[in-house]
Amino acid sequence: MLFKLFYETNKNIFVLCDRKYDCWHKDSLNKFGLLSNKHMREYFNKLSNSRNNLEQKNFELSTTSEAVTIIQNVQEYRKSLSKWEAEKKLFNECERMLERQRYHFPDNWLYSDNIEGEYSSFVEILQRKESLIKKQVISYKFLIIKRQIKSYFYS
Repeated sequence: MLFKLFYETNKNIFVLCDRKYDCWHKDSLNKFGLLSNKHMREYFNKLSNSRNNLEQKNFELSTTSEAVTIIQNVQEYRKSLSKWEAEKKLFNECERMLERQRYHFPDNWLYSDNIEGEYSSFVEILQRKESLIKKQVISYKFLIIKRQIKSYFYS
């Protein structure tokens, strides 16, 4: 009874507090959504550039420096893979949380499914390049030894 009396006398205050809370919640959600979308786009661009870089690498090598560069790039990507996997999971969780909060996704929203597809393509290409490197290790070693011998005798 006492609560009902208190509520009735302060009803306007409760309504104002609810509205203010809803406004703060919406603002926070919008800021979080915009920030998430920005980071997701940066991640997607980084992943896409890495994938394109791997696709353009030619394994018909003519110089030792090209071989070393390609092998180093593949190793760097392999090291980054676990970090990128964690980021991908985080973006997926952010998107699910925003969906649960009934966030209105903008038209330019980069969905986590697109990121998942790009990541899968990158991993597939990375695995193919690694298997090619493993198959050509002997020819790489021969190429390096050949260059060393050539530079030793002709320098």
